[in-house]
Amino acid sequence: MIFNEDGINVALEHLTYGGSFDYLYAVIAGPFSPAGEGNCLHLIYVSVLYDLSPFCPLQSVSFEFCDFESPVENLGVNGVIFEGDLTEVPEDFFSGILVDINSHGISTGHFGKITLIGDVQQLVVGGQGIHIDNLCVNRDLSPVPDVVPEALTLGQNFPNPFNPSTTLTFNLKQEGLVELTVVDLAGRRIATLLDEVYSEGEHQVVWNGRDDLDRQVAHGSQTGRCQWSAWGFLMARIFECLTLPMTSNDQTANGTKLI
Repeated sequence: MIFNEDGINVALEHLTYGGSFDYLYAVIAGPFSPAGEGNCLHLIYVSVLYDLSPFCPLQSVSFEFCDFESPVENLGVNGVIFEGDLTEVPEDFFSGILVDINSHGISTGHFGKITLIGDVQQLVVGGQGIHIDNLCVNRDLSPVPDVVPEALTLGQNFPNPFNPSTTLTFNLKQEGLVELTVVDLAGRRIATLLDEVYSEGEHQVVWNGRDDLDRQVAHGSQTGRCQWSAWGFLMARIFECLTLPMTSNDQTANGTKLI
């Protein structure tokens, strides 16, 4: 163990990497640009292991990262290690855990936030050159109720194909955190439409075909993902939507409209 912070034991781990290296270190450094605030942990050819078992069961774990030097990193959950670029970890790589990545490319690498939804008991993060900051664990201390089967039902968006907007309806049989995102065919996030707690009942959201930077999405096939999570349980549903080319007569309102 190298240190303990807020009851979490943190230890050094070997980096899983196919090449060789001459040195390694882990150091507390200043904030990473452009998104960091305060001090962060800077790792060179080494990983750190966070023992989260004293806090389990957990709903989710998240951390911010920035890699400048190389795309070879490690992400480990409950003994399973991913080796490669953190921005390319498949969402279902770890059994029982959903990986959600929100990253941004910069000239020297990537920065962003990774959220692991589920009961993460052990977390490993490292790389050839990576900064880690703001590790957060989300734990619900209320009594765990019986989860209603099929707590989330999702309808196909309508109209589909659409131009300029489409409406999606989902129904919750139990209150929980709902995240609704749209990704392209390569799995890259285009837009986050919802990310908050909703009560049971029917809800609707209108997507105007624009991304998170308020740019019109190119016409073609898109994939939407709606997921519900509560008390460490997770359900996810997928839908397909098709955007049509815009015409000079189209008028698209900015933002996402909730009904």
